[in-house]
Amino acid sequence: KDSLREKAQMVDHLNNRMESEKQDAEKVLEHAVKQRDDQITKLEEDIDNFQRTLKEKETKMNNMEMNLANFRDDQRKNSQLAFELLQGLFAAIAKSFCTALDEWNEETIQNLQ
Repeated sequence: KDSLREKAQMVDHLNNRMESEKQDAEKVLEHAVKQRDDQITKLEEDIDNFQRTLKEKETKMNNMEMNLANFRDDQRKNSQLAFELLQGLFAAIAKSFCTALDEWNEETIQNLQ
C-alpha cells in the first residue's frame, strides 16, 4: 500500500509540476504574442507616419513646383514689360532728338537766310 501511495503521490506531484509548467509556458506564449502584436502595431504606426510624411512632402514639392512655375511666368512678364518700357523710352528719346534736330535745322536755315 505504501508503494502504491508513494506512486500516487509521485503522480500527483508530476501532474502538479506539469500543470505548473503548462501555466508557465502559456504565460511565456501570451507574453510573446503580446510582444508580437505590439511590434505589429508599432510597425503599422510607423508605416502610417511614413505615408503621412511622404504625402506632406509630396504636397510641399507640388506647391514648390507651382510657385516656381508662377515665378518663371512672372519673370517672363516682367522681362516683356521691361522690354516694352525700354522700347518706349528709346522711342521718346528718338522723338525728342528728332524734334531737337528739326528745331536746330530750322534755326540754322533761318540764320543762313
